[in-house]
Amino acid sequence: MFTKESNLFLMILLLISLGLIVVLLSGFATPLVLGAILATISYTPYKRLAEKLKGRKSLASLIVVIIIVLIIILPFFGVMTLLANEAFDLIRSIRIELGSDSPFATVTETLSKYLNIDARVFLENQILPNVNRLGTFISSQISQIISASGRLAIGFFLLVMTIFYLLRDGEQFATFLKRLSPLQKKDDALLFDIFRQTGKAVFVGNIISAIAQGLLGGLGFVIFGLPSPIFWGTVIAFISLIPLLGPYVISVPATILIFLTGKPFIALGFLLYNTLIVSTADNVIKPKLIGDKIKVHPLFILLAILGGLKMFGIIGIVYGPLVAAIFMSLVHTFEKNAERKKQQQLTEAKS
Repeated sequence: MFTKESNLFLMILLLISLGLIVVLLSGFATPLVLGAILATISYTPYKRLAEKLKGRKSLASLIVVIIIVLIIILPFFGVMTLLANEAFDLIRSIRIELGSDSPFATVTETLSKYLNIDARVFLENQILPNVNRLGTFISSQISQIISASGRLAIGFFLLVMTIFYLLRDGEQFATFLKRLSPLQKKDDALLFDIFRQTGKAVFVGNIISAIAQGLLGGLGFVIFGLPSPIFWGTVIAFISLIPLLGPYVISVPATILIFLTGKPFIALGFLLYNTLIVSTADNVIKPKLIGDKIKVHPLFILLAILGGLKMFGIIGIVYGPLVAAIFMSLVHTFEKNAERKKQQQLTEAKS
């Protein structure tokens, strides 16, 4: 049996070794965190696939990893590159349109009269510089990633391995963490369950719903022959996280602009598409994905994403919501624990 002094000594050694492990892995934090998130999100489909494959966990995990790489990871880099290019192209096209006798320039002059502002100056001084900064930011982030090709290859390998092993051995890992936890078994189970629900609400409920609206919004730009679909689809995805706003912030001004440029039928079709399909996607997707479980307010998610972008760069899109999920999990765990204690006190008082 350990004495008090030996326990203290072991604890000090444990903390030192933990610190060394953190230092060793700090350079690979991004692929490890991304892998853990993607494994958590895809765990339910993995379990169903493993059952259909008669318990062949390694094969099921490998299939899920391949699907994730093909439909999430590789397309992400492609979309980000196209987004940066479209941002710069949008600036050039707007400046060309403003300097000509195009319908866009006419609309700008009309808006200037009705709004009592110089819309041309507002575009040049306020909107275009911000679009340019966005394109430059995305382009620089992608360039940094691609330039470090060796590190990129190692990171990609770690990401894939993390997803594979967490899917295959996730249950054993969760059991190991519960054994290390100083909490009671019922509190451990509660915390894990709430974190799973909160993570699903944050990443699946809000972010995937916003991505779906962005994809549908960008598709609308393609269908109706409008420029910069990837750029505007990305903007719609971010705006979809803002309560009470959503895609209408983009679709309504775009509809008015299309109408004023002499295309009333395209304007009507674009408005109907956004009203019936894009704007209702959120109401269809969220209930199916998260049901009536824990819900996280979209404004909190938006602030977490913006804070993450400011602190960590483009990977903050993931880190911000992750921090939000951990925080909300702890809050809900304390809340549930307090409710349980109140119920126990009421039961004891009645008896």
